[in-house]
Amino acid sequence: MTSSIIAPYNFVPLSKKVFAPDWAYSVSQDVPLKDSVSGFIDLELTNHGDICVGARKDSQDRVVWARDPEDENRLVIPGSSVKGMLRNVLEIVSLARLTPESMYQNQKFWFRELFANSDYMKKYTSYKRRCGWLKYDDSTKEWKVRLSKNKHSLVKIFDDDLNKFLGLTGNDRILNFNSAKPNINDQDSAQEKYKKALKSRYRLDLNQKIKVSCIPVPPAGYTEGFDKADGSSVSLANAGDASDDSNLVGYVVFSNYRVADISTMADKAYSYVFPADNLSDPVTVDSCMVELFTGSSNSEAVQNTYKYLREHQNRELGIPVWAFLNKEDKVEALGFARMPRLVCEHDTQKVTAWHQTALETEWGLADECYFSLPEVMFGTVRKEFGQISLKSRISFSDMVSDQISSENFEDMSMVLNTPKPSFYNMYLEDCRSYSSGGVPPVATGFKRYRCQDCSTTGAKGKGAVTSTLEVLKKPNTVFKGRVMFHNLKREELGALLWCLSIGESFEGLGNSLYYHSLGHGKPYGLGAVQFKGITVKVADYESFDMTPLPTVELDALMESFADLMDKEFENIGAKNYVWRNSVQVEFLKSLARLHNDYATPGSLVYNDLKDFRKIRKAGLSVPGVARLSGSGNINRKISVDPSEKLKLEQLGEKYMGNVNYEERLKSADDTLDTNSYEAYLKLIEAQNEKRLEEKAKEAKLSEISCEVLRDFISKFNGNLEVLPSVVQAPDIRQFLMDMIKAPQVNDDDKVQLESILKSGWFSKFVNVSNKKNKDERKALVRQVKEKHGIQ
Repeated sequence: MTSSIIAPYNFVPLSKKVFAPDWAYSVSQDVPLKDSVSGFIDLELTNHGDICVGARKDSQDRVVWARDPEDENRLVIPGSSVKGMLRNVLEIVSLARLTPESMYQNQKFWFRELFANSDYMKKYTSYKRRCGWLKYDDSTKEWKVRLSKNKHSLVKIFDDDLNKFLGLTGNDRILNFNSAKPNINDQDSAQEKYKKALKSRYRLDLNQKIKVSCIPVPPAGYTEGFDKADGSSVSLANAGDASDDSNLVGYVVFSNYRVADISTMADKAYSYVFPADNLSDPVTVDSCMVELFTGSSNSEAVQNTYKYLREHQNRELGIPVWAFLNKEDKVEALGFARMPRLVCEHDTQKVTAWHQTALETEWGLADECYFSLPEVMFGTVRKEFGQISLKSRISFSDMVSDQISSENFEDMSMVLNTPKPSFYNMYLEDCRSYSSGGVPPVATGFKRYRCQDCSTTGAKGKGAVTSTLEVLKKPNTVFKGRVMFHNLKREELGALLWCLSIGESFEGLGNSLYYHSLGHGKPYGLGAVQFKGITVKVADYESFDMTPLPTVELDALMESFADLMDKEFENIGAKNYVWRNSVQVEFLKSLARLHNDYATPGSLVYNDLKDFRKIRKAGLSVPGVARLSGSGNINRKISVDPSEKLKLEQLGEKYMGNVNYEERLKSADDTLDTNSYEAYLKLIEAQNEKRLEEKAKEAKLSEISCEVLRDFISKFNGNLEVLPSVVQAPDIRQFLMDMIKAPQVNDDDKVQLESILKSGWFSKFVNVSNKKNKDERKALVRQVKEKHGIQ
């Protein structure tokens, strides 16, 4: 067994310096940027070795390639796959922010560490624990919990006594630990125990009360005191039974698998009896708290338990839960077990926000208002402030291969799964966890798979977790495609070219040492690809033709991008420190070189599953990330090449500081018609209010029934007062025109409506709201007054 964590990937460290282009708010599809260029890039993509870019699963459940509809022998790589691959590179080298729409999904995590002085035990022992009943109140649309005030608040009924009472034997017995099923995944779940009880001679469920005599058991060691249900006294409760000093009336409540250590099985072989009386008044709990412990962020076992209990709850009381109260007796957490997993203090958003802004409160605002270079170039969607979403100015065609023979394919089976950031040893620095108190831990960075010289199938898995890939085994297969770009700044086009070549000069691109990773099976060495045969043409608006750019100009464009990034470091005082030697660029390039992790047959891709319980505190063990110049490996803690004689600590907070987004906004283009961050937010707020007013007006107009309309038509004779009050003069014409087209309006109504719309008086009536027609408006008002005898 290994004592370290093995993984086929490493992490490019996140930069605390975040680059936010100051031209973000000037980007347009219609208005050219200064010195912008438009055109296309014709390029070829070749694979170094095995590769599978799957498009679908066939009838045999294999992941297969997409084919050209007109020629089944030609393979297709979707343009979206190439775009995503290049965008990830740009996010790393342009010092981009992580955003929910691009690099991460905000995830909350749960933990349970049962050892002395662990974060879990400190948090758990600080709570008061009460059993209770959770129920949704349809009248108030709130979740409410009723807590036990019963003397017997912790009553355990042991498996042998419960099975004897229910008459369950053999495989039908309820067991909280089954020695015949030592694997945690094979143990009976809570819902399976409920189903067994329902099949017993008493058809026991959460609506069937039992009565038990309680035997006090004093605390011993780490075990706190509790009441044990006397096995000889268990019976079904009668209608008038109630709890007293020695007896409890309640319901049997089951939990999921409790313990895997067979030596302590006898101590843990019990379920609970929750009181049916002596309960507190309903206490409202936050719906977010309920969603947190029952929703998708929690374990599948908890989700399944909630689903079953929601469908089979107690008709009067609801769902049995354990509530955890703080010193002020406020409910802070809920769980289906008395020692449940508790939510970690930090989630992925907090960790990343702290690393890149140090202020979580700014993070949500930044997700909506600020743009990194990849967002400016490839587009992004803003959910709240949709009007500042950006459309991509770069589009990718599909890449199509030459004809491929069927003999060049081979099926490969491997275990594919997405590594989850819940295993914090890999995703967080210094072995700190998401549950660590105080300052959030440090995010490890952008995950990148090492490009491999050869592939492997890894360890064999069970059929349910094994995927079969249709793998192309023909190296140097050429895929051809095109990238179209529109209205890009020179620096942006340079950034795109840099990502294609990973910084290699176009003069020597044919001998590049760097590779991209594409498609499925990257953990097993598949997918190393390069771009070759790159030609760039830009629009010449004088000749109305496309002009090809020489390689020397392509290198100059890349240099303009590098100069832009170098200047960002100069702006924070790092005048002797250049971006191209930054730890981000060095890490990326080192991981993009071909590695030989699988040169030895039987090389491990991941640890065996059984190892993980014993290496929870182990560090990530991967081949060293080699420095590109000189000897040794790159130190994650020092972001400056030692040859520059300028270490990270000398940069101090200047390098670790953050972009002043407010200043960026102030220097933005005048298209926003604002020069300050506060004014910008007010502008957004005003636009949102205007949209809400328009929607409210539309809603009011839609409330007018056909009966009101017909009443208006029948009485209309130059009479202002018969106009429906919710319709104002400027709206009436459009309203009547819409009603003509409405299916519920009959032919007679349509004739009347058309007659009104064509009448001369109606035109005067509509114009009455125009402030320029003061005299006409006064005349109409006078006409109405005379008609009705009003002075």
